[in-house]
Amino acid sequence: MGLEVLLLLKGRREPEELGLPETMVCNLREEDTILVPFPLNAPRYYPCSNPPLEYEVPPGLRGREFEVILSDWESGCLEEGRAVIICGREGERLRPEYARRDPLPCQENGLFYTRGHVRVTALSSGELLLEDFLPVLEGGRILVRREVLWRGTPPLPEGLGRFREAARAALEKARCPGCRELHYAIG
Repeated sequence: MGLEVLLLLKGRREPEELGLPETMVCNLREEDTILVPFPLNAPRYYPCSNPPLEYEVPPGLRGREFEVILSDWESGCLEEGRAVIICGREGERLRPEYARRDPLPCQENGLFYTRGHVRVTALSSGELLLEDFLPVLEGGRILVRREVLWRGTPPLPEGLGRFREAARAALEKARCPGCRELHYAIG
């Protein structure tokens, strides 16, 4: 799984009404509709570590009012000794949209919807990667601006102190064999 771009429309709609493939539409959040647009010039599925950062607004949605949001997962040890924490762009804890009722060890256990967030990736060796993701609508395209805030081993630089707790949680999760818990989320 990993990062995806979602379009949030008000009201329930059917795929044929919007001229979309059925796989692109799912009605969630009561009367809101969330659409997952396919990335430009890329397959539907991609490695979590290298998501596409450019999406096309489907023709059936152009001219309609919608909000662009991101979907990303907190995960633990999907690869040996590697974990991902999702936090706000100021380092704050977020409430997951979905958390597995019966968490699975070493899997993606918390789904977050955001208008932009920071992904903290930790390795059990102590290495950290902080990446800022922000979706921007430009004409008929959605660009996900990705900025590497920092890569290295703690302590974090002075200007990134607001991410200290998220980084600590990510490192703890990366060192937790068979982890089943969300480590940095509002309960």
